[in-house]
Amino acid sequence: MQALKWVFVIALVATAAFFVKRNLEERALIGEQNEATDLYNARKYEEAARAFEKLMGKLPGERRANLRRQLALCYKNLATLEKPLDEQARWMKKALEADPEVPLDAMERKIAEKGGQPASATGP
Repeated sequence: MQALKWVFVIALVATAAFFVKRNLEERALIGEQNEATDLYNARKYEEAARAFEKLMGKLPGERRANLRRQLALCYKNLATLEKPLDEQARWMKKALEADPEVPLDAMERKIAEKGGQPASATGP
C-alpha cells in the first residue's frame, strides 16, 4: 500500500513537471514572437525577418501560417526601401514564396515575377 502511494506521488510530480516545462517553452516562444513583432513595428525589417525565420521551425500549424505572413511583410517592406529594381524583385519574390497571399499590388507582383534568385534575410 505504501509503495502504491509513492508511485502515485511520483506520477503526479512527473505530470506536473511536464506541464510546467511545456508552459515555460510556450512562454519563451511567445516572447520570441513578440520581440520579432517589436522589431517589425520599429521598421527594423532585416532584423525582424531573421527573428521570424528563426521561429518558423518552432511553431505549429496556424501559428506558422501567421508567422509566414509577418515574414512576407518584412520581405515586402525590404523591397520597397529605395533599392535597385533587381534587388526589389528578389525581395518581392521571397515575400511571395513565404506567403503567396501576401498583399502585393499588381506592379509589385509583376516585379516579383521578373525577380531573380530569392534573397536571404541578410540581403539578396
